[in-house]
Amino acid sequence: EILMRTKPMPLKDPVTGKPNMEHYHNLAPLIAKEGKERGENIHCVNQWQNTANRMSHYLSTGPEIMQQTGGKIDCFCAATGTGGTIGGISRYLKDHSPKTKVVLCDCRGSALYDWAATGDEGTERVLAGERWCPKPPMDPGSSPVTEGIGNSVITANMEGLRDYIDDAVQVKDHDAIRMVFRLLHEEGVFVGGSAGLNVCGAVEMARRLGPGHTIVTVLCDSGFRYGTKFFNKEWMVKNKLYEALPPEHRVGIE
Repeated sequence: EILMRTKPMPLKDPVTGKPNMEHYHNLAPLIAKEGKERGENIHCVNQWQNTANRMSHYLSTGPEIMQQTGGKIDCFCAATGTGGTIGGISRYLKDHSPKTKVVLCDCRGSALYDWAATGDEGTERVLAGERWCPKPPMDPGSSPVTEGIGNSVITANMEGLRDYIDDAVQVKDHDAIRMVFRLLHEEGVFVGGSAGLNVCGAVEMARRLGPGHTIVTVLCDSGFRYGTKFFNKEWMVKNKLYEALPPEHRVGIE
């Protein structure tokens, strides 16, 4: 196992357009390739382009959802990073429950919302052709707080995903943050930003569909990964997110 800390940087060089080999998407496969050339026993799982990721959710998570809901599921919504979760589950649900709505949740500043919701040809061309897309400008006072999602990247696990998506929901950073702390203080569930965003998407779909519907999402990350961000007052204040929390939810980060 190789553990490395990399600095935040664009997937592609903004000047040359060439892949930035110091970005972790590109660096991990490179390390594995160089290690194999030296005769080392090394393998990069590459969860982004390895479609076994998607298939594992088709074979396991999808059936689990159907079993636990008794096959009565009106909507499944989730964000995407590698594309494995929503890619596999959406296929399974559409194969076994075609009327179930599949909704992509996305953060502000990502191109995937437009790709999923509007079918904009320009976005489709850039995403599918170049395999990535520069993020649109963020809202004033906003900051990219989620990790692993909203990358504006079409991965191998997401190939054909548009055919399975019925709608898309865009979630503001402040709302995702508030949901993280609401789940912690009111439900006793310690999640991270991606899970908070997913629950916001589920709540929004509940509003749209109305009472009596079964909506499923995934709590895909832990709050432990956000110890230096969400649970760090200095970081929260710096990124203008601290004031978004109600006073009773600021306990523990004062």
